[in-house]
Amino acid sequence: MIPNILYKYLDIDAAVTMISNHNIQFTRSTQLNDPFDCHEELLDFTNPPENLCTQYTPILTTKIFRETIGKARENIYICSLSKVFDSILMWSYYNSHRGVCIGLNINDIYYYLEKLDTAPSPPFEVKYRETINKLNYFSPKEKAIKYFVETKSADWKHEEEVRMFLTQLPHSKSNYYRATILPRHFHAVYLGVNISPENKIKVIETISQLNTSINIYQMEPDIYSFKLKYNQIL
Repeated sequence: MIPNILYKYLDIDAAVTMISNHNIQFTRSTQLNDPFDCHEELLDFTNPPENLCTQYTPILTTKIFRETIGKARENIYICSLSKVFDSILMWSYYNSHRGVCIGLNINDIYYYLEKLDTAPSPPFEVKYRETINKLNYFSPKEKAIKYFVETKSADWKHEEEVRMFLTQLPHSKSNYYRATILPRHFHAVYLGVNISPENKIKVIETISQLNTSINIYQMEPDIYSFKLKYNQIL
């Protein structure tokens, strides 16, 4: 089940930009940090149906579809979020706990964005797998595409990732697409354990300019459990 509040871990500059411009970022799938993300080799293109082989041999048809999906990766933009805000590993990815984690009202964001021409998919959970069990692309294709965008190695399981994706950005030269959301879509902001006093002030001042109520929390180490705890500061 997908919770209504999802989280985005960011370094300071990215967090300040996201808050001040109140947007969320979709990244071209080929630029994500997992080389298997949306990779065509997650799918099986062999044994295409006869009605797709009227012009070419089955072998050549398989090759054409594999190459087409491989190129399609360039037109898939993914927004990656997490179910958790207190993952020690996730915090460590962003400047050694010096960054920020932003809580987002994902249902409100989706219903807001779906009215736009560049509407994303509904949020969906990533499925983590120990091995690649290739799904046949042709039976049915919609199921295969879903598998294509939601499958990751179990090595990433700690991220507890939820995604949305876009495909309606033809001929875009940018690796990123930033969709504008409303300030009220921000639920909370969590400051990293090692955030500097200067950056702490910068984030708080940026939030104050939105003219909306957003709770701000300071993350702290819980020395009795090897976990993170948090205290509300504003």
